[in-house]
Amino acid sequence: MINIDNFYDYEKKLTDKDLNACEKKLGITIPDSLKQLYLNCNGGMVYKDIWKTTVPPYKLQVFNFIPIKYNKAFKNDPDFIMEGIAFKHWDDKKLPKELLPFARDLSNGFLCININTGAIYQYLRLEWDDTLNTEQNLKKNSIYLSDSLENFLNALTYDEEQSNAETVEDEDIKPRASNKFYDSEQAINTADLNEVEKLLKIKIPVQLR
Repeated sequence: MINIDNFYDYEKKLTDKDLNACEKKLGITIPDSLKQLYLNCNGGMVYKDIWKTTVPPYKLQVFNFIPIKYNKAFKNDPDFIMEGIAFKHWDDKKLPKELLPFARDLSNGFLCININTGAIYQYLRLEWDDTLNTEQNLKKNSIYLSDSLENFLNALTYDEEQSNAETVEDEDIKPRASNKFYDSEQAINTADLNEVEKLLKIKIPVQLR
């Protein structure tokens, strides 16, 4: 089951009608796992945004999940919603037709779901080798990550390096172990306090004196 608690700041809620319209426009069937996710949260950000593996060692950071429809900040510009992005990149032969982009990573690549198998891939869209043909480039730039959307989402974690850096920073600003005052100004006497009381027309509490 897909846990949506990791998501926040998503766009207008989608309906089955919205999903059907997107499928019709793109000429595909959206995998059920992606439909389930997007009926609950249409794009957005994630708290846990790191995906990594140790064998082989690989790490990526999710930037955001792309809304299928509706993008308030960009006034529903097709370049910033899933159906527009997919249509453009498929038409330009800049993305394999079986890969549907649902998120961006910080390297400006896409995270995609294979519409036939449900597997998750990273697509390195800024890397293109002019010595290879289009089909070879599309294959080379498609990196397999996970066998399902659910497993991919469940594997997301916090950035340990960032957390460690924040911990060090927090330690730097911890209060001193002692509550003794330091770096104070010249000591004042009772006459000084009386003068302040007279000037402000108040009575300074005994404990403050």
